[in-house]
Amino acid sequence: MATSRKIALLFAAENVNAIVGWIALLFVVRRMGASAIGEFSYALSLVGSFTFLAFLGFGMAHVKRVSEGLDLGKCIGTFLSIRLFLTSLMLFVFIFSYWAWTAILDKEIYDIQTPGLMLTVVLYYIAFCIIGVMPMTFSGLEQSARVAIPNIIGTTVRSLIFIAAAVMGLGVIWLARAYLIGILTVGLLSIWYFRDFPISKPDSKTFDSYKVYALPVAFASIFGVLRQYIDK
Repeated sequence: MATSRKIALLFAAENVNAIVGWIALLFVVRRMGASAIGEFSYALSLVGSFTFLAFLGFGMAHVKRVSEGLDLGKCIGTFLSIRLFLTSLMLFVFIFSYWAWTAILDKEIYDIQTPGLMLTVVLYYIAFCIIGVMPMTFSGLEQSARVAIPNIIGTTVRSLIFIAAAVMGLGVIWLARAYLIGILTVGLLSIWYFRDFPISKPDSKTFDSYKVYALPVAFASIFGVLRQYIDK
């Protein structure tokens, strides 16, 4: 596929996602009210502000090294190992912070009242971080369709659940479940495209090549995540 067609496909996918998402959001605001969106957005932002620990520039390093033609199996194995470790670190830091806030400081998170909402959002981000290994690999190989198609379908599924939750009055928890089901849909479709890709044992040489690229851009990655979530 020519570069111009790849760019056009990704651009079209982003626009479709934006339109479908906007329609779903409109249903939620009209049927459930701004308070429901506010509570859900706060939960997304609170947990999302910890996701910088799962990134640290290694995603960009993976795209770069795959595009350079390094051994694909070792690249995937190395990046998957890094992402699993960093996602575990993110989860540990979040749990510790939550425990310190509620148990040691004896505080509450008053803006989140729906039972199970926080847990569902945490599960969403865990899935998002791990599933992200596949589309980043496709991006490095310039396989735009394999990035765009799962995203469009996943966003559509999420938006349909949003609309159903709003129309049927299912509650805020189903907004979080919509995100979780949407990202799992992306994951299942991506696995289908990913099924024949090699995954080799990580080695220190490949890891060092990732680290050399990732560390200089880690600050930008951290700043980007915090800027996205910290003021919500």
